[in-house]
Amino acid sequence: GTTWQAANVLQIEGLESGRLIEHMAFGGGATVMTDGSQIFFSTDGTIFSPALQGPDPAGEDNIGPVFSTGSGFVAYTCGHRDIWGECGPIIWTSNDGNTWDLVSTESPFGSNTWVLDIAERDGRFGAIVRMRSRNVWGDETLWVSEDGLTWNEVPPERIDGSITDETPVSIGAGEAGWVVLRGGALMYSLDGLNWVAPDGPPKIRWGYWAPSAVVGTHRILVPYFDSIWVGEINR
Repeated sequence: GTTWQAANVLQIEGLESGRLIEHMAFGGGATVMTDGSQIFFSTDGTIFSPALQGPDPAGEDNIGPVFSTGSGFVAYTCGHRDIWGECGPIIWTSNDGNTWDLVSTESPFGSNTWVLDIAERDGRFGAIVRMRSRNVWGDETLWVSEDGLTWNEVPPERIDGSITDETPVSIGAGEAGWVVLRGGALMYSLDGLNWVAPDGPPKIRWGYWAPSAVVGTHRILVPYFDSIWVGEINR
């Protein structure tokens, strides 16, 4: 990750001018990506075409996130047409990334919610979910799943009490464990189920765009605008 070179320009058939790729996933010899309005599929990672039978986005910009599981791919779309703020994401699955099927019209997170970020480690998934259904704007919560389909909210007693007043905004996972950026704080977990606040993380200010977290073998990287915070993991 220290030496980089320019890659070949991707060919994405059907991508409208001015639209951006928002999510990308790899698995089973296929790569999928989405611009929020449709799924693009590739078997060589360079030439992408619209999925043969993609998920119905129920309005523009309503597909996402998209991620890979051990048995294929999962995508979420908004459960209510053209009302993203009152979404309730519903789940679509695909074995090959090219043909997608609706799993259920019921959201695993409840109504008036949407998924902000997802990470995976050792077959376990973690998600940051905005819970507008509780009538509190900005009430983000942490959820876990073993398959990407059935989810359970992490109860407050499993989260270090010193940071429960902070809002979770993004999640990352890697060989060293799990990290959630929680407002200006940070919390860490080995299993994605029990969370502690480590000593000494910097206050990371954020606004409309939340910073992301990348977890390596012994380090946590938090890139945000023109800077990168680096934290050493000692356990």
